[in-house]
Amino acid sequence: KQKERAVMRIGKNIRYFRSQKGVSQQWLADAIGVSKMSISYFERDKRRPDIETVKRICSALNVSLGKFMAFSDSITLSDGSFQKSDELSAAQKNSILAQIRYSAQRYCDACACANVDCSEYALPKDKVTMHDSAADAAAYMRETLDLPVSGPAGNLTQILENKGICVVMVKQEDSGSSIKGFSGYHAVSNKGLPVIAFNEGLTYGCLRMTLAREVARLLFSNANKQQISNAAGHFLLPGSDLVREIGEKRPNISPKEIELVGEKYGVSGQCVVLRAKEEGIITRETYSRIQNGQLYPPDVYKKDELPVRILQLVCRAYTDNSISISKAAELLNTDVSYALELCEGKE
Repeated sequence: KQKERAVMRIGKNIRYFRSQKGVSQQWLADAIGVSKMSISYFERDKRRPDIETVKRICSALNVSLGKFMAFSDSITLSDGSFQKSDELSAAQKNSILAQIRYSAQRYCDACACANVDCSEYALPKDKVTMHDSAADAAAYMRETLDLPVSGPAGNLTQILENKGICVVMVKQEDSGSSIKGFSGYHAVSNKGLPVIAFNEGLTYGCLRMTLAREVARLLFSNANKQQISNAAGHFLLPGSDLVREIGEKRPNISPKEIELVGEKYGVSGQCVVLRAKEEGIITRETYSRIQNGQLYPPDVYKKDELPVRILQLVCRAYTDNSISISKAAELLNTDVSYALELCEGKE
């Protein structure tokens, strides 16, 4: 029966991994030497490819045969929304969603292997109406995540993972419109597992702002883009903190002050200046002058906020002899030799 189920989902798996790679039916057809119509028939299960054709498809899509046959696309992402720089094409959305679904599936499999209930999480089951005050919304976000009302928020990825949120990093290789973040629910249980994704190419401050925005999207209903951004800014850099750091009224702010506050709170210099304007610490004119002159340090890329929960779960399951190193490699989406380095701490 398992073999029958695997055969029945070959079409769906071809479509899934093709979408994950972000290629068209024509591209795949050319890569394996068949017609586009054949790929269409395969994906709709109107024609069944032989094993040699499946192997060629796996090679073209850069996926192992074992992973291809074992994959299930029954994962659904509900109530999901993209945070993007511009409109995404249907192909881009499908490619990104495929990555998120695959990452969420591996996360849930890792939880099962480590005997951890991934359906247990600490976010409120129901969303609340967005507060009129961005400061109040930010306070609710901090309370929900068990953070103090003021002070730096710390490592957001670790905080979210500790709350049972599946945080994943996605890659977008094509140019043009790009994703910043995504939030939604993976239907692993009646509750649904909250999932937050971010683009691996984001700089540090932008990444943390993206995570904060996605938290707001998970917590609040009927919130527009500006309300989400305002709440996220207050969440990362509360007004009382900013006043304490740089004063109540300033005719100007030095680049070094901006840099120090940005590093302390994990935000970009641009965010510091914007928040200073919002709190009335500097005037609109001063804000415009600093903004137009780029009088703040550039945001940089750091690895501080990378997800680690799935690695922790896999190491736990491997150390307890619950899984083999090949299964660990599959869950970590890497090769066996590197999985061994990770699980045994030899990296």
